[in-house]
Amino acid sequence: MIFISFFFLTLYGIVFTIILSGFLKKNKQNCTNDLELHINVIIPLRNEEKNINQLIDAFERQSYKKVSYLFINDHSTDNTAEVLKEKLAKSIIDAHLINQHPNHNGKKSAIITGIKNARHSWIVTTDADTIPTEDWLSQFASAFANNNLFVIGPVINTTKKSFLSKLQNIEAIMLAGMSIGSAKLNIPVVCSGANLGYHKSLFEELKPYKDNLQIPSGDDQFFLDKIIESKTPIHCLDNNKALVFTQAPATYKELINQSIRWSSKNSKLKNKRSLYLSGIVFITNMLLLLNIFFSLLFSEIQLVFFILKFIIDFVFLSTVSFKYNRFSLILFSPLIYLLYPIHLLIIFVSSFFLSVKWKERPIEQNE
Repeated sequence: MIFISFFFLTLYGIVFTIILSGFLKKNKQNCTNDLELHINVIIPLRNEEKNINQLIDAFERQSYKKVSYLFINDHSTDNTAEVLKEKLAKSIIDAHLINQHPNHNGKKSAIITGIKNARHSWIVTTDADTIPTEDWLSQFASAFANNNLFVIGPVINTTKKSFLSKLQNIEAIMLAGMSIGSAKLNIPVVCSGANLGYHKSLFEELKPYKDNLQIPSGDDQFFLDKIIESKTPIHCLDNNKALVFTQAPATYKELINQSIRWSSKNSKLKNKRSLYLSGIVFITNMLLLLNIFFSLLFSEIQLVFFILKFIIDFVFLSTVSFKYNRFSLILFSPLIYLLYPIHLLIIFVSSFFLSVKWKERPIEQNE
């Protein structure tokens, strides 16, 4: 077991060191002051009556004003449409509500509807439960003005005081670091549809949802899959001005549900980078559990494994946390480091028994 443990730890260390080097790589600066292009922001939404007001408030604070907002209502069963209409009637932004056709449902279908109704060539997508920073769209406009056809930005969670929130924030920070770091090295692993931009013609050319429209989740990953296949260059918005904050699940059960839903699509992607990375992370953390147990019974060499993995995780987490002003998370890292393998094990076991839902719609694991 010692050989296997240190083999995967070495692999784990190499992968995260490479990604971290990409994250630290200096981004190409956008040197454009003449920003006359118009942007369409597409927001697919379902049952978001509690989040609509704060999202529109964030849109009204945007420093970049040449924007049209398209809200695509995916058959909400609450008062989302009514709340949205009332808020937009008083708002200063150029926005339109489009209700999905009765025969069309799901986030991917909503995005396709948004693309078809977009008046402008440059597209940005986000989710209804997010809060973007004030210069968010200015960052996209600069990137688009430099003819970057596919642009990704970081997504992190809003902060709360609970321990569950700290766990989710650390997960989100690590994921943001992996997303930006790998993309900068032209080996993208993951991106988020909550902070994504592209040219309309690119979407129409690649048709990213043609073969997976029946799979409810994965709008971002399936698009990234097509980007990798077509070898389209990716531009990263890695600074704090491009941040998008998202609402984390309120309960641990919701977090497990989300984690299973996110991981279920990895095996369906043509490019297996995210699947391999997930596998390395999972196996290394399971080996950590075993080594903690055996370090109490047998040899101190298992303790070496424990310390080395902590150093790898701590360096990566602290670097990304400092970048995105999440310094306090570092204080919780030792405890979460011990509990995270158990969390992954719970997700793995639950995936065999838990009936996963998204927006009150069941998701079949084998779709």
